[in-house]
Amino acid sequence: MPRDDVIQTNFTGGELSPQIALGRVDIAKYNNGARRIENCVITVQGGAKRRPGTRYIAPTKTQSAPSRLVEFVFNRGQAYMLEMGETYVRFMRNRVPIMSGGVPYEVSSPYAWTQLASVNYVQKADTAFFTHESVYPYRLQRFSDSQWSLLPVPFITEPFEEQGHYPGGTLTLSSGGLGAATATSVGAFLTSDVGRYISYGGGYALITGYTDANVVSLNIISPFANTVLPDGSWNLEGSPQEDLAPANVGREGQPISLNSNFTYFESDKALTGFIGGHGTAIITVAGHGYVIGDTVQILVGTTTITGVVIIVQSSSVFGIASPEAEGGLYLSGVARRMQISAGTEVFRAADVGSFVRINGGLVRITSVPSTSTANGIVLRAMTAAVPAGPNAWTLERSAWSALRGYPRAVTIHRQRLLFGGSPGYPQNIWASAIQQYLSFQFGTNDDDAFRFELDGPRNSPIRHLAPARQLLVLTEADEMSLKGGQEKPITPTNIQKTDESTTGASAVRPVKVGNEMLFVQAAGRKIPALGYRFDVDGFSSPDRTVFASHITEPGITQLAHQKEPDSTLYAVRTDGQMAVCAYDVEQEVTAWSRWITLGRYESVATVPTQTGEDAYVTVLRNLNGVERRYIEVFDPEMLVDCGITGKSADGQATWTGLAHLEGQTVQAWADGAFLGDFVVNTGAVTLPRPAKSVQIGLGFTCLIEMLQPGANAKGSQVHVNEVVLRVLGTSAAVINGTPQEFRRFGPGLLDQPPPSYSGDVRSLELSDEIFKTNLVITQPYPLPFHLLDVIRRVTVN
Repeated sequence: MPRDDVIQTNFTGGELSPQIALGRVDIAKYNNGARRIENCVITVQGGAKRRPGTRYIAPTKTQSAPSRLVEFVFNRGQAYMLEMGETYVRFMRNRVPIMSGGVPYEVSSPYAWTQLASVNYVQKADTAFFTHESVYPYRLQRFSDSQWSLLPVPFITEPFEEQGHYPGGTLTLSSGGLGAATATSVGAFLTSDVGRYISYGGGYALITGYTDANVVSLNIISPFANTVLPDGSWNLEGSPQEDLAPANVGREGQPISLNSNFTYFESDKALTGFIGGHGTAIITVAGHGYVIGDTVQILVGTTTITGVVIIVQSSSVFGIASPEAEGGLYLSGVARRMQISAGTEVFRAADVGSFVRINGGLVRITSVPSTSTANGIVLRAMTAAVPAGPNAWTLERSAWSALRGYPRAVTIHRQRLLFGGSPGYPQNIWASAIQQYLSFQFGTNDDDAFRFELDGPRNSPIRHLAPARQLLVLTEADEMSLKGGQEKPITPTNIQKTDESTTGASAVRPVKVGNEMLFVQAAGRKIPALGYRFDVDGFSSPDRTVFASHITEPGITQLAHQKEPDSTLYAVRTDGQMAVCAYDVEQEVTAWSRWITLGRYESVATVPTQTGEDAYVTVLRNLNGVERRYIEVFDPEMLVDCGITGKSADGQATWTGLAHLEGQTVQAWADGAFLGDFVVNTGAVTLPRPAKSVQIGLGFTCLIEMLQPGANAKGSQVHVNEVVLRVLGTSAAVINGTPQEFRRFGPGLLDQPPPSYSGDVRSLELSDEIFKTNLVITQPYPLPFHLLDVIRRVTVN
């Protein structure tokens, strides 16, 4: 029976899925991985050490519902953690809640706790923008530590689209099948609705005639499933089918009126002859184009003559009747035809706040004094003050509403604020004017605002927008990139879309790690990394959980990334555990483990500090039969969870400040030694001896279950004779339930805490089980533990 030493020098493979752990000895991950890793930090250098404990900060405001943590970073010295809960936001800085008047400072929020998980946001300087598909976009502004404002975004011009009109009344159809029908709805119709379409569900009908405000005739093109269409759910598509004239070309900011009942003069035609007398006149105008009954105005010097055409002698000669036509012979002047519109009913009271595009200009309606007139403010001057016919002008409304929903995605990219993916426009992107985040007045200049429809291959809704080498667009089924041509920035007239991959994203907000965008796949169980790949000259999204697919199997609800002290990715699972990944692609380290505490992790977020980064968590804990939600922060100095620290120059035995753990069994670390378990009574514990420095909180156990030795995995019979742990700065370890001795003989060791040891710890296997190879290494005490290598001396039969 040959003997061999099996050494594992690192744990950069992390916890492997059963598909790998039960025999894939042919891949490198097997030699660097483990079957289970719990409550350990995998370092980029390869070791596995006890994870940080958490320092207790405060209870959440609403104990009955989850809250969400959101980072707000102005700079390293001014970094805040936001607690967003049921219709409120609270603020923390430097691990301390911000107070005002002796109570936590907060502002009102529009978000219910059920919406928090899918709220998206982007922050720049002292301002953040928040989006949710059911809530109008909000803007958060910081003025000081205890002065914040969270209000609807005050857009100068918000995005708008031609989306028709949703009348506020039930519509009854005489028939839902193809062909002619009538539609009845009280006070819903105007004469200009003839030529528009009614849509509901899959039904579609052209309005062919107007009876009165209550009844119109239809030609049903696509059948309706029902003949009664609910209030506010059926749409009058398109814009009113009537001529409309602006009072003048206007200028930006100027009031203006728009009228469907107007008088208008056509362009001037040169007058080459005029003979008047006895109320009639014969006029020569080459190619006049007039017909009997036209009203024509003649302008000769300071004289104006208006008359009705009574005769057309030729294409150049016509006659008019007018008392003013008496006179002599004129050889100069102009003639022009007067047009009087017949239209009257165009506007509704609901059109206030809408936009009219006409003659190259833009007007925002401020009032509707009658169905034929709308008053407004010029946002962009018109090129001409001439009437525009049906379909030559459009009536457009805000693209976002309670009926059509609000954008899901938001980001800032190259000095533009971008929104994307509302329920009503699932593949639309709206971009502000450059350096004007609140202006969405669309135009064609390079710095104008614009809108763009992806027209993706599967028409899936936009979930996230992310700035990178190019603007990345993550939808429920696809990943795409947007750019301008030839490495130029995106402009209204220069947008190129490239389909990159087909993974699909969930509502969980992505995080950027290096040059990759990590996101949760649409099903919630994979974490792909979307990044540029030089070899394919494009973006791909490899799965970063492929070797640990079980680690995210319950589903992921939130992601966060911590850069210091090591690159660490946090993923909150639906079962309350935390999937944690040591992530350094350049060093080929993608090592997953699981962090478990007494309770359930519900949210995680990170903020920088002056010396590193803090990872905050909200935790739901069942303490002595009572559910409590706490905000805590992972602290490398802490050895317990939900803990407190204390110092006493003279030493003391009773320590208070533990009311949040009332009735709970806690662990106590004092002056470098583990003193045992204690029960919190009236917010305090009493130690068996005075201590000068303590940590008291909930205990947790770090665990590493090794994979089977390679020979055993190949089917050979293997017996482990001896285990050697190579450790760094470690005070305690347990191998297969047997505590290991770290204290060494020597002078001056009495009454001292367990020493921190670096080196080899040996353990002989004395089991009667001949082929026992299971190896579980644990550390259940609030003491340091850092495992570098594991050496197993085995006998192979």
